[in-house]
Amino acid sequence: MIRKLLFLLLLPSILFTTAPLFAAGFSTSDMGGYWYIYSIEIDPALPAVYWIRGYIEVDDAGNVSNGAYYGPDNSTVALTGGSLEVNPQGIISGSFTAQGQTGTVVHGKLDQSKSIGSAVLIGIDNTLDMLTFIKSGGTFNTSDLGGKWYGYQIIIDPSTGAVFWIYGAYISDDSGRIVSGSYTGPDGSTLSVTSGLLSVNSSGIISGNITLSNGQNLTIVHAKIDQSKTRATGVSIEPNGGMGVAYLVKAGGTFKQTDIIAKSYAYGVIIDPSIPAVYWVYGNLRTVFSGNFSGTYTAPTGDVVAGSGLATIDALGVVTANVSFSTGDTGVTYIKQDQGKTSLVGVSVTNSGVMGIWQFFDAFQTTLPGLPLLLRDQ
Repeated sequence: MIRKLLFLLLLPSILFTTAPLFAAGFSTSDMGGYWYIYSIEIDPALPAVYWIRGYIEVDDAGNVSNGAYYGPDNSTVALTGGSLEVNPQGIISGSFTAQGQTGTVVHGKLDQSKSIGSAVLIGIDNTLDMLTFIKSGGTFNTSDLGGKWYGYQIIIDPSTGAVFWIYGAYISDDSGRIVSGSYTGPDGSTLSVTSGLLSVNSSGIISGNITLSNGQNLTIVHAKIDQSKTRATGVSIEPNGGMGVAYLVKAGGTFKQTDIIAKSYAYGVIIDPSIPAVYWVYGNLRTVFSGNFSGTYTAPTGDVVAGSGLATIDALGVVTANVSFSTGDTGVTYIKQDQGKTSLVGVSVTNSGVMGIWQFFDAFQTTLPGLPLLLRDQ
C-alpha cells in the first residue's frame, strides 16, 4: 500500500518531467568492438550437439567487418558479413553471413554493463545456437581467478549421445590452483574437483585443466573473463571427445529478496531425453517482491510455453525457483545472481526429466532511481 501511495505521489512528476522516464540506455554503437563468442550449437539434421567458439568485429554502425568460428575438431568458418542492431532496451537483432548463407539473430540481450550478453540464432544450414558474447577490453592476471566461482556447465558425450548439465562451485587460489570444489548432476549425483590449474593472460583469456573425482579431465580450450571480472564463459574438451560449455559467476556481494530482478530476458537450451530433442528457447519473466514470477518461453518452432512459480534468494545470491509450466510439468531451477545484480545463470530440471541451462539479463533501464522497485508490485 505504501509503495502504491508513493507511486501516486510521484505520478505527476513522472508525467510532466522533461527528462525521459526510461533512458535510451543502449544503441547499436554499443556493439562496436571485438567480441569473443561461445555457443551451444544444435544441428537437427545430423542430429548433433557441440560447441563452437570464435570472434566477431563490429563497427559502430553494427556492421560485422570480420570474424570466424571454430569447432571442437579445429575446423574454421570465416564470417564474411552481417549486420546487428541494438534497440534502446538492449534487445539485439540482425544476421551473420558465412559460406554464402545467412544466420538470423532471433532474439538477444546486452547486459547493462554492455560487455556481455546472450542471444539465440537460427544459423546457417538451419542450425540452432544459444551464444554468449563477451567484449574485449580490460587488463587481467591469474589472480583475478582467485576466490569462489559458481559453475553451470552443459556436458555433451558424442559416444553415447547424452547431453546433460552439472552445476556447483570451486575455489581457486590467486595462483590459479583449484583447491576444492564439487558439482551435482540432474539426478542428484555429485562429483568432487580433485585438482586443477588455471591461468589467464592479460586479455582475459583463460586456459588450464580441471580433474573430477570420476577421472574426467577437462581441458579448457578457450574461455574469457568479462571486464567486471565476475562472469566468465568458455568451452572444454575431454580425452574421450566429450565437450562442455561452462558459465561461471564469481561469489561476492550481499543479497536480499528485493534484489531478484523484476523483469528479465531469458535464454536457455532445453534437453528433453524422452523425445530425444535439444533446442533453445527465449522469453521474459516478471517477478514481484514476494518472489512470485510468471513468464513465457518461445521455441524455434514458434511454440510458446508459459511458466510461473516462486523464487527465493539467499544472502549469497543463490536463487532457488519452483516453477509450473502450462504443459502440466513442474520443476526446480538453481540459479546464481551476479555481483552487479543485472544477470543470472542457472540450470533447471522438471519432474519428467526435461533439463535446461539458462542465462537471464535485467530488462530495466531507468533514469529515476528506485522506479522499478515502485512499479514492480503494481
